[in-house]
Amino acid sequence: MSSRGSAWVKFKLQFLPAFLLLYVSASPFDPRPTASLCRWLSGGACGPSESEWVAFNQSINVCHGELFAAAKCTELQGACNPFAQKDSQYIVGTYIQYAVTVALTSDIQKTIGFAKDTNLHLVIRNTGHNYLGKFSGSGALGIWTHHLRSFDVLDYKSLYYVGKAAKFGAGIQIEEGYPMEHAKGLTIVSGSCPTVGLAGGYTQGGGLGYLTSKYGYGANRLLEWDALSGDVRGAYPTPRASLAFRSQGVSLDDFYYAVKTFLNCLPKLSDAGGAAVWGVQSSGFGLAPAVGLGFTKENLGQISSLVMKRLGELNIAYGKPLHNFYGGIDPDLLAMVAPAASSYFQIGGGLIPRSVITSDPDGLVNAIHGVNSYGAGVGGASAKAPKSSFANSVNPALRDSEIYLSIRTYAMVTGILVPMLEKLTPNGGSAYLNEGDSNDEKWQDVFYGTNYASLRRAKRRFDPEGLLWGRTSVGSEDWVEKHDGRLCQV
Repeated sequence: MSSRGSAWVKFKLQFLPAFLLLYVSASPFDPRPTASLCRWLSGGACGPSESEWVAFNQSINVCHGELFAAAKCTELQGACNPFAQKDSQYIVGTYIQYAVTVALTSDIQKTIGFAKDTNLHLVIRNTGHNYLGKFSGSGALGIWTHHLRSFDVLDYKSLYYVGKAAKFGAGIQIEEGYPMEHAKGLTIVSGSCPTVGLAGGYTQGGGLGYLTSKYGYGANRLLEWDALSGDVRGAYPTPRASLAFRSQGVSLDDFYYAVKTFLNCLPKLSDAGGAAVWGVQSSGFGLAPAVGLGFTKENLGQISSLVMKRLGELNIAYGKPLHNFYGGIDPDLLAMVAPAASSYFQIGGGLIPRSVITSDPDGLVNAIHGVNSYGAGVGGASAKAPKSSFANSVNPALRDSEIYLSIRTYAMVTGILVPMLEKLTPNGGSAYLNEGDSNDEKWQDVFYGTNYASLRRAKRRFDPEGLLWGRTSVGSEDWVEKHDGRLCQV
């Protein structure tokens, strides 16, 4: 990351917002009756006929062609659901069965029209980086935007902002966006995982990342989205450090005392414009990494000095590399946040305001210890967005948070582990939309807070038929997934 062009860059993204799509069919096919209260399965008896699939495939600009791999196709058709029991039948399950690899915006428009006219479950997919499974759907038709990879820097002018702006295609990932921006002398506000797409769920979920304490959330840096419908298109308005220590040979009291010392340093890091990503398990603690744009490694060393002192007093061995890096993405930083398989665990989360750290640090550490005692890991991202008068749909609880916790384990998240975090905060707590429990019955309040009513009205206005659906997305309570995979109205 670079401090050059330090007047942060707002950027323009081209993608499909979850509730900013208008549906006016542009399909060349005669619309069939949709009296059914359920979406048809793409491979089912009521789904599109073979001739309709052939005609649709010919109408778009991409198809299997020479890239078709019969063996791979057969292998995928026999894939099992990774969330099912080991002795379950091998079926396609919740995977989409047909997908359009988008090359032109007209491909999106035709796919939306086809899904509407044939009453199919439609899924939008970019990188597939989503814990809640919004990119999947049994018998669904997918729009794969990953190959929309345009990039441009604009001289932007509006009532709200005048200056440089970057316009990204929907397929650009963070690890690609950083060097693109750096080459232009600019810095982008983005997330921490390098494979996350800049467009889509990252931004709509709020946009938490390494520069949150410095410049706020990714959602606050947006100028415009290009939104596509069936036939309408419109626009709507650093050094790093790591730290690791193990609990082996150390009493649990001493280990969690060291964790509490670290947590107590986080407000100081946030106030200086830094951020941290860390995790705690019963076997040890890892910080990977702490980042501060415009810092030096001496700055980070001073902020973390109390933690180092406490570890020495407790005779806890640790590793603590500190490095400066300049611009783009440091290779060692990428190694710290390398993508990891996530299909084997369930995730939940909670937002922790600063008041909990300052007034109830023991309660916070006890909650983390309690979750660890069930064999679950607790991941944390620490940042504090500066106060802003900028109004958008980001959950108000997110703006007031200092720590964004996530729980990762095989089970027990909904009924046992998440409630441990909810007890720390008033009104039962909230969670970051991209790392929360998809089974939470209070998801409207937990993920969206007081903004949900207005978002619901926007959803009804721009997508009255509910063509776009995803777990815990606005308006998703109008539909339910049946045991056979069908998506049906409630």
